[in-house]
Amino acid sequence: VSNLHIMVDQVSISEKLKGVLLVKLLISP
Repeated sequence: VSNLHIMVDQVSISEKLKGVLLVKLLISP
Protein backbone atom coordinates (compact mmCIF):
# COMPACT_ATOMS: atom_id res chain seq x y z
CA VAL A 1 0.00 0.00 0.00
CA SER A 2 2.84 2.39 0.88
CA ASN A 3 4.52 1.81 -2.49
CA LEU A 4 1.26 2.52 -4.33
CA HIS A 5 0.82 5.66 -2.22
CA ILE A 6 4.32 6.87 -3.18
CA MET A 7 3.64 6.24 -6.88
CA VAL A 8 0.38 8.19 -6.71
CA ASP A 9 2.16 11.07 -4.93
CA GLN A 10 4.88 11.17 -7.61
CA VAL A 11 2.26 11.20 -10.39
CA SER A 12 0.28 14.00 -8.74
CA ILE A 13 3.46 16.04 -8.22
CA SER A 14 4.54 15.58 -11.85
CA GLU A 15 1.06 16.57 -13.05
CA LYS A 16 1.15 19.69 -10.86
CA LEU A 17 4.57 20.64 -12.26
CA LYS A 18 3.27 20.14 -15.81
CA GLY A 19 0.30 22.40 -15.05
CA VAL A 20 2.58 25.11 -13.62
CA LEU A 21 4.85 24.94 -16.69
CA LEU A 22 1.85 25.17 -19.03
CA VAL A 23 0.48 28.18 -17.14
CA LYS A 24 3.89 29.91 -17.29
CA LEU A 25 4.12 29.26 -21.04
CA LEU A 26 0.60 30.65 -21.57
CA ILE A 27 1.27 33.74 -19.42
CA SER A 28 4.69 34.53 -20.93
CA PRO A 29 4.46 36.47 -24.23
